[in-house]
Amino acid sequence: MRIKVPDSPDSSPNASPLGSPSQRPLPLRQPSQRRTSRGYSARFSDDEAELNPPEEESFVTALSSQPGPSKPRTSYQNIEKKRLKSLHSDREPERTFDSTSESTKKKPQTWEQMQFYQAVKLHQRNDPWEEYLEQEKRMALTEAQERVSRQWQPIAELLQMPLPGIVPPSSASQSTPAPPHGFDVTLDEAADEQARELAIIFQELQWDDERKAEADRHGDKNRAMNRLRADIEATCRAEEARLLKIEEERQRVIREARARAEEEARKKAEAEAKLRAQQEEEKRKAEELKRRQEEDRKKKEEADKLKAEEEKEKEKTRKAEEEARLKREEEAKQEEEKAAGLKPQSARQEWGTARNHLKVALFP
Repeated sequence: MRIKVPDSPDSSPNASPLGSPSQRPLPLRQPSQRRTSRGYSARFSDDEAELNPPEEESFVTALSSQPGPSKPRTSYQNIEKKRLKSLHSDREPERTFDSTSESTKKKPQTWEQMQFYQAVKLHQRNDPWEEYLEQEKRMALTEAQERVSRQWQPIAELLQMPLPGIVPPSSASQSTPAPPHGFDVTLDEAADEQARELAIIFQELQWDDERKAEADRHGDKNRAMNRLRADIEATCRAEEARLLKIEEERQRVIREARARAEEEARKKAEAEAKLRAQQEEEKRKAEELKRRQEEDRKKKEEADKLKAEEEKEKEKTRKAEEEARLKREEEAKQEEEKAAGLKPQSARQEWGTARNHLKVALFP
């Protein structure tokens, strides 16, 4: 009778002892080959050891030890670093969120953006998700150790007890009965079973590591998306605050412009009213002046008319006096002519002579 290992993955005779039929068993992974939480292999030291065999190291050492002008040792170290970098350049780059990517390289322009970027840097420096992953790893390792101890406890108890057919060293002198038929468990078989169970456990741990690495990659992607979403939301909030500030400034400018326009309109209305009153006063004064000028003109016309009438009267009086004087002179002249014995002129001649004398007197 053989002892079955507890919690066997498959009890079929054709089943593989290292895993389920749905998954192909993978080779055991060394501790240095375990995947980290970020999803890439942490074997850089082993790869570097593989890429630098003793022959290449000796060749580099020989080159550096040759006589003649040569560059310092640091130049060969740089060459080796460049070669290793070129050999490892085909690796898939790490896809993690970086706050200094092309989309976020722009320097912050406002105080809110500076505060946001400082908060992002602080969050990246003290990321609680990394601590959570480390805690999950420790818990998973503790659970695996407890499961191994529970699985191997019956076998350990069996190995500690004296088995039938095996003589303990303390009772080697005592005779023991032969083991019953079918119960032929030996220490070698128990060791094989233990090795097989350890291989199964290591394979399960390896699958757990791969699943956790895949979950970590998805978690990195989710964290990157969350950070990007938070970055976008913070940028949107900052933009909304900036637009709100611009709108408040625009409303303030509009209110000030409206107040200035109302003040200017009031001053303009006061100036127009004052100008209208001044124009009305000037118009009234102009009408008053015109009325006075019209009265003065009428008075002057009346005075001129009276003066003209007086002149006419004076002219008539002067003409009458002149005619009377001329008449007297004519009569005196006729008297003299009569007295001198001349022939007196006719009435017509006398009238013409008087007219000529009058013309000479009026229009000299």
